[in-house]
Amino acid sequence: MYLWSVVLRSALCLLLLCHGRIASAEIKPYALLWVESHSDAFPVHDLVWGMGRDFRTGEQHLGFGRAEVGVRYGNLSVGALYRYEVSARSSRSASELIWRSETGRAIPAGRRWPLRLDVNQVLMRGVALGYTFFPAPNLTLTTRLQLLNATEMIDGQVSGDIETYDDDYQGQAHLTYFYTRDSLWDRPTGRRRGQGAALDLHAVWQINPRHRLRLHLLDGLNGIYWRDMYYTTADLTSDRVAYDDDGQLNVRAAMTGYEGNRHHWQRLPVKAFLHWQATLAQRYTLGAELVWIDRYQDVRLYYYPARWPGLYVSATRHGSVGLGYRAGRLSTALQMDDTPHQARAVSLSFSWQTPGL
Repeated sequence: MYLWSVVLRSALCLLLLCHGRIASAEIKPYALLWVESHSDAFPVHDLVWGMGRDFRTGEQHLGFGRAEVGVRYGNLSVGALYRYEVSARSSRSASELIWRSETGRAIPAGRRWPLRLDVNQVLMRGVALGYTFFPAPNLTLTTRLQLLNATEMIDGQVSGDIETYDDDYQGQAHLTYFYTRDSLWDRPTGRRRGQGAALDLHAVWQINPRHRLRLHLLDGLNGIYWRDMYYTTADLTSDRVAYDDDGQLNVRAAMTGYEGNRHHWQRLPVKAFLHWQATLAQRYTLGAELVWIDRYQDVRLYYYPARWPGLYVSATRHGSVGLGYRAGRLSTALQMDDTPHQARAVSLSFSWQTPGL
């Protein structure tokens, strides 16, 4: 109940501060949907529905989804949102071992496999409070505070290495992770809830009639606090047999570690989208966008055909192509680098909102 008390108090303060403007403002509904997914090694479809035959070496895997509905009163907006976040970075050897294990393929002998895997996943619901400023005639700033209630998570790391032989393997690994459900050792867990917040910044600068710069900085400041959270830290080894100084045989455990509970702060990856749009020779409208999500970077190019107002096509450095439409209150776009079942990069967006915001 504490989260919703904070929500109600924050909303009341904003209403009081903005009362003069809201009283004469028109209530306008809006809806937003934004999905971004990228995986170096596996098609996005395989990550959701199960590993398939397609694999290539890679390290970065990420995805996020936002769905939001709400209303605007003048410069103020209030909405309910649903969010899903996952980011993982793995060594190429770890990606290949996961793929071979999940698809039942033979693991080659005579190789050393350095293992590194960092995973950060969370499911959230909450309330978004936004306010739009106009510090200059050609500059619009919108800040959005999200008050979040997280229901599922995993946040942890695995490191080590394995050497494979014709009929054996040797290796060590260390893991530490927090979780709401223990998918590795099936430790019984109860319900846990994380409380947190995230701050977004949206800026639009109309440099001149032909040039516009737009910035979306998502989760620029963020954190989710999990109280008394489940966690496991463990060391695994295949080197179990040894002899002491007296020649006595000692057999060590294959896994040693600790299962416990402690408070934990979970962080979300910061996401930045910087978009430049220009009209050249009064007929050609072009755009370029820099994307930075955690350790993933991309460059996206846009072309807006003069014959079809509102329509645009896009292409990215990672090989994705897309089609979008923006006019009035409606904006929608889809971008992929392959067919739906084979795509390793997918971007889907939809919005219906007040023009210009």
